[in-house]
Amino acid sequence: MIEQIKPYLINPKMHEIMSDEEKRNFGFYLISFRESFKELFFIFKPKFQMILNEIKFDFLINTIGTPAISFFDGLQNQKFSFLELNFFEIKDVMNETFDTEILTHFQNEFMRKIPFPIEYEPSPLLSIINTSVFDRTHFFDVVSKSVLNYMKTLEIEKIPSVSKVINIIPFLLVAYQPVIYDNFLKFKRLIMAELPKTFALGIQTRMQNDYKILDFINSLSKYNNITIKDLYEHSFLFYFINNFKKNEILNLYDLKTFVYTDKEWGRDYDFIYSYL
Repeated sequence: MIEQIKPYLINPKMHEIMSDEEKRNFGFYLISFRESFKELFFIFKPKFQMILNEIKFDFLINTIGTPAISFFDGLQNQKFSFLELNFFEIKDVMNETFDTEILTHFQNEFMRKIPFPIEYEPSPLLSIINTSVFDRTHFFDVVSKSVLNYMKTLEIEKIPSVSKVINIIPFLLVAYQPVIYDNFLKFKRLIMAELPKTFALGIQTRMQNDYKILDFINSLSKYNNITIKDLYEHSFLFYFINNFKKNEILNLYDLKTFVYTDKEWGRDYDFIYSYL
């Protein structure tokens, strides 16, 4: 092995006449040299640098794999970004070098290519943590941004999988209430779902009751196809002023709604009770 490497130490310009097979063999000789004589490898490493820089990193890593990373100090304009590394291969890179510039580059490339909400093994938490670090954004905001994007594109079925990492959906229902109420019926399954119990749960309950109010008005009043936007324009009482359904309406008295404040709801029922 040393005999094969020796000519390159004596004449570094030998790379100018090396075939691809000779370049590949040279890489394997260096790996064997490093494994057998680690201290000597690092002593003579600068002597190989001219040859390695000419052979190029992408050629070496395609022929001998991630061990080629140990040949280089710093990025040196090498083409690292083409690598498609998974989480476990990143650990292999860490076994080959302690160079902070190279490790930082690989970390950034990895996080850039697999941003949240894309999941990868061994844990979906890694995706959100890496994206949070890479974007310098709090993980709450990372999840919040993804949920908002899915809300705007009405890809509502994807929201539960995004939010399973941290249970913040009840809070986001509050934060993005205007977006939800712009397409209220589209979000019914999400709003009616059983979500983690938080102090925001009361808002979700009020939103659920808004659906009940809509269903009630559309089924029992003279109006049809009433939407949530209609409720913002008229009071609950407006829809039954000439068509009271006594028992059914009284059964709704205890509901807490979002579209109507408690004060507005109470006023309507004051009138209803005085009328009855």
